[in-house]
Amino acid sequence: MIEKVYDYMKKTGMSDNTKTIVAGLSGGADSVCLVMVLKRIIEIHRLGINIVTVHVNHGIRGEEAERDEKFAKEFAQANGLAFQSYHVNIPMIAKNGNMSEEEAGRQERYRIFRAEAKCYPDAKIAVAHHMDDQAETVLMHLMRGTGLAGLVGMNPVNGDIIRPLLCVTRQDIEDFLEKEGQGFITDSTNLDDDYTRNKVRNILIPLMKDIFNPNVTQSLCAASLDAAKIESHIEKETCQAIDEYVVYGKEDAVIEHLEEFLKLDICIRERVYRNVLFRLSGKHKNIYRVNIEAVDGIACGDTGKVHDMPWSLCVKKIYDRLIFERKNSCDAATDDFLIKINKNEIDYSGVKKEYPVGKNIYLNGKNVYLNSINFQMVNNLNGKFSGNDYTKYFDYDKIENTIHIRFRQNGDYFIFSSDGGRKKLKNELIDRKVEPQNRDKVLIVAQNSEVLWAAGIRRCQSYLIDDTTKHILEMTLNFQEE
Repeated sequence: MIEKVYDYMKKTGMSDNTKTIVAGLSGGADSVCLVMVLKRIIEIHRLGINIVTVHVNHGIRGEEAERDEKFAKEFAQANGLAFQSYHVNIPMIAKNGNMSEEEAGRQERYRIFRAEAKCYPDAKIAVAHHMDDQAETVLMHLMRGTGLAGLVGMNPVNGDIIRPLLCVTRQDIEDFLEKEGQGFITDSTNLDDDYTRNKVRNILIPLMKDIFNPNVTQSLCAASLDAAKIESHIEKETCQAIDEYVVYGKEDAVIEHLEEFLKLDICIRERVYRNVLFRLSGKHKNIYRVNIEAVDGIACGDTGKVHDMPWSLCVKKIYDRLIFERKNSCDAATDDFLIKINKNEIDYSGVKKEYPVGKNIYLNGKNVYLNSINFQMVNNLNGKFSGNDYTKYFDYDKIENTIHIRFRQNGDYFIFSSDGGRKKLKNELIDRKVEPQNRDKVLIVAQNSEVLWAAGIRRCQSYLIDDTTKHILEMTLNFQEE
């Protein structure tokens, strides 16, 4: 028993870089065995590790709980070990936290163990889970519905938590204590079938052993070990995929190069989706298979598809990208007109006129806040009026009357050639691969349905400056500084 646990600890690196082990000591057989085995290993192999035992009184079983605490304290003292005891009111914590007493107790124990561990350098927390616990955990995960990670069950090392007894059974533990002549306390709640785990432990697994397989515990744990190896490999592949394809923003995420991403195995893709949803939602336990399948359905579907997710998120496929964002970001702008300007409002004096807008628009692949637009008549300086993404120049005299500053409408078109050839704005946006949800956010400068300028997209051929131009109108977009 001693050497088996020691070999397991070495194999899993449990005691690496460890000076103190904070061991949970309830007084039950499992925790008593844990402390005894750790003490023997440290002594035999001269590991130079200090053991601190911690007992948590849950405030549930009255005199029985006091008995457990007294036993644990005397056991620790008899073995020359430091002992700390904590009292918590689990019924009240469970009620206030809207959780079961079982879950509240688990959370409080780990909180206390971690608080105690912070008092010592290079400390690990040892808990007494064994193979039977592992089998129960895997079986419960299977019955509730689980992925591969659920089949792994409990890891022997999980951050600051170590589980040295995962390599032995409950029977091994009882045999060891009997051989050593060491007594222990039996918690009466372990016999209470009101708890789900106790039903699995006391009813289901004994039934499975009796009818199907007497070694069902070992079989479930062997499957768990195999799952752990596969899980480790898949997790590495998933991390590589995230690094290669996923770009995170403050409240959104994009899977880029979607065509290449979809060539990955489905198990890797699903892990990536789960990672994204977990990070954006913070609700890991509430991410179900149906959510993951819905995301992959969008990824494999046609461009432009949008799917509402829980947690105020939506996912949509836009050409070669899969976008996860807040639902309110999916909404398109709906205003018919932002500004209507009569060309005569802009005189020849060169005075700049500023018209407030105060809207988010889509420009060059991102959403930006447009404060205002400036209009100004300028002189023809040797025809050098190519402009940039924010400033454009137009032949003022070719504009008939009213300029509309708005978002797109049905029937919008460009004149794209000198012979009057037309092209629908919608088709131009598609050709430029502007995402469907962003097409209604592109700023449009138009006369009726004829588009003079779709900001960031293109201008109309009809209003360009040429050798006959006499008066030049300058338009400049003013953005909010980040």
